This record gives sequence, structure tokens and C-alpha cells, in this order.
Amino acid sequence: MRAPTVMAILTILALWLPEQTARSIAVLLQRSQETRAVGLQWQWIMAAASLLLLSLVLWQATRELTHLVSKDEDLDREPIAKVLLDWGPRLLATTPFIGAGLGLWYSSLPDKRVLTDADKIPELLKPIVVEAGRLRVGAQRANLSRASRPPWFCSSPSPF
Repeated sequence: MRAPTVMAILTILALWLPEQTARSIAVLLQRSQETRAVGLQWQWIMAAASLLLLSLVLWQATRELTHLVSKDEDLDREPIAKVLLDWGPRLLATTPFIGAGLGLWYSSLPDKRVLTDADKIPELLKPIVVEAGRLRVGAQRANLSRASRPPWFCSSPSPF
């Protein structure tokens, strides 16, 4: 169950933290405000279908792995283990929607680089938003350090 848990955590981070995700969400929100017609909302339908498909993949993978472990360990007799084996896959299947919800919420904040209006952020989520800002700054620094290297400074040999 470790691999699906790591997949679920990476899913939440991928749908929440990258600046490109926030921009994509902002474009979708802008288009939905400009066009109110139902037929022009196919982007939202495709996004929801993608999240549902990812959710089903996470659920199926976790379910199969927990059944494999429970057969080997004979965990079906213990009630706590049975509850965990039944509800673990279901809870991990919700992570794509949790990540998308956090991404929607985070993209609606006025300025994500600097928390100038910290009063609008609930107290429970302030440490998470601050840590997300630190992660984003670290990722941007890593990308800048990679981009500033000269082209001949590569660890892999050139094919030419």
C-alpha cells in the first residue's frame, strides 16, 4: 500500500503546487465566465473525466495490492485490519479530487508568491500555504540553476 500512497501524495502535489496548473485552472475559470453555454464547457467535463479515471486507477491498484497482502497475512479476521483494507483504497481514490480542489482554491488566492492578505486564509491552512510557497521557490531555484548551466556541462554524453 506504500506505492499507491506515494502516488496519491504526488497526485495531490502535482495538482496543487505547479504554477502551470494554477494558470490552467485560471484559463478554465476565465473561459467559463466568458461563455455560459453548456455546450462550451467540454474542458471541465474532460478535466472531471480525467480525475475520475485517475481515481479509478488509484482505487483499483490499491485494492488489488491490499487483497494480495491480506491473502498472505490472513488479515481478514481482524476487524481493524478489515476496515483499513476496505476503506484504504476508497480514501486514496479521493486524492485526485482533493488535489484539484486545493489547486482551485490556491489559484483563486490574490497573490500566491507573497501572502499579503493572510486574513483570507483559514488558520488551519496557513502553515500548508507557507510550506507550499517554500516548495515552489525551491523548485524555481532548481530550474534556474539547471537553465544557467552551459550546454556542454552535461552529465550524459552527446549523441553527436
